[in-house]
Amino acid sequence: MDGEEEGEAAESNNNNARNESIDFIKLNLIFT
Repeated sequence: MDGEEEGEAAESNNNNARNESIDFIKLNLIFT
């Protein structure tokens, strides 16, 4: 795996974490 592929994988993981955080916030807004 070269550095560029590792960078893309890390970026994908960051995007997934951000999306999960947004979904969690939306659920909190709905249920409160």
